[in-house]
Amino acid sequence: HSKLLIVFALLGVLIISPIAAIAHEGESEEDHQAHLSEIARETAQEKKDAAEARVAEKRLAKDEKSVERRLKACERNLLKINNRIDRASSQATRHKATIDKVFDRVQSFYDSGQLTDPNYEELLVAALDAQNTAELDVATLSELTVDINCEDPEQALIDIKSYSSSLTPTKDSLKAYRSAVVDVIKSLRNAAAETNANANTDEAQTNEDEAQN
Repeated sequence: HSKLLIVFALLGVLIISPIAAIAHEGESEEDHQAHLSEIARETAQEKKDAAEARVAEKRLAKDEKSVERRLKACERNLLKINNRIDRASSQATRHKATIDKVFDRVQSFYDSGQLTDPNYEELLVAALDAQNTAELDVATLSELTVDINCEDPEQALIDIKSYSSSLTPTKDSLKAYRSAVVDVIKSLRNAAAETNANANTDEAQTNEDEAQN
């Protein structure tokens, strides 16, 4: 029995021996704790990095969707500005043709010699200049090609506004052309009214002279 007690005593010493001392032979307890702390920090950092990577992936996916939305919006705006320019060009062409027709009739009437207007030549030159300017602007608008890079949304927005503003010169030149032709017509009307007034005066004077005789 005494031999068995001695054996059990030796086993007890082995069992209660520090596991750390067996696993990390030659390493102090302080070094071992520092090593465990380092492992814990590395594990925490790995989890943090993994979480940040997931967040970055989600943000990237969101950004990609946002870029896709901006790209589609730009393409829609590009289609709209193209349609707008096409409509404006067609309207400008028709508008100018209408003014041209009126202007041609006015010139034909005056060239027939039925009326004399001292202001006609000056007003005619101004109207012809306005006609030439309008013709150039209408031609420029009809040949306008919209070139916008939707891959750069900010620049695309600037370009779209620029193309929108390119419609203004044609509108202004057509207004100026119409106004110049109207000035010619008004002047001819005034000249006709003055001629009629003079004719009526002459006729009245003739009638009066005949009555006195």
